[in-house]
Amino acid sequence: MLENEYFVFTGTLTTMTRKQAQAIISGLEGHNQSSVTKKTTRLVTGYFPIDLIKGYSPSRKLTEAEQAIELGQPLIIMSEKEFVDFLVQFFQLLSNGLKKIIAFSSIVLLAIFGLVACGTNSKKLSKENIDRIHFTITNGSNYQFQETDMNIKEKEMVSSIVDYLDELDLSKKNEVKDTGGLVGADTYTLDLNRGTKFVRRYMIYGDYITIGKDKKQQVIYKVKHDKLSDLLKTLDNLAEANNDKEEE
Repeated sequence: MLENEYFVFTGTLTTMTRKQAQAIISGLEGHNQSSVTKKTTRLVTGYFPIDLIKGYSPSRKLTEAEQAIELGQPLIIMSEKEFVDFLVQFFQLLSNGLKKIIAFSSIVLLAIFGLVACGTNSKKLSKENIDRIHFTITNGSNYQFQETDMNIKEKEMVSSIVDYLDELDLSKKNEVKDTGGLVGADTYTLDLNRGTKFVRRYMIYGDYITIGKDKKQQVIYKVKHDKLSDLLKTLDNLAEANNDKEEE
């Protein structure tokens, strides 16, 4: 922008009014001055009518600008045409810069959305210091009754489940819109917590795993069954042990 430029206008402009020119400068964050000062960087000269008797005489502003230049001030005197060309070139540079900014911003946004789309699991659970998992199994029948409801607090078991989840490939390529019409499978729900703070929810349904508690923000992935089998075996064993304990 033109925040370091100080403009003074003299004479009559033909392509625009002086107010319009000053408005353009202000819009580009430049500065308008009514007279030449030590801050002035550009003097724009317009048309001066020639007196038939006195002839041509330069304006006071032009004279002061020429004197300032002689004293070493970095001031540029430009005609109206040069001023218009300057604006055209500046707008072209600004346009190209905006295109680059937009392109760069698009790349950044794509990267951000990519990270989000790659899954809420992009941040490794092992770094979340999970110390408690609330685990439920809901039967896949039409009645969907809950078969297991337990809290897993044993450090080694919590760590083992976290490792299983971290090893799953929950990337963009495995993301799906729904569970593909699968019915009848049990739903394994794992609510991961750190102290009293809820961290993340995983719901395993067949070969599908859903991350997120809020339906609007949930992401569903289809993973290879062999990647889930060890985890499901562990969860089934935990559920069986818990049920046996409750029956004693």
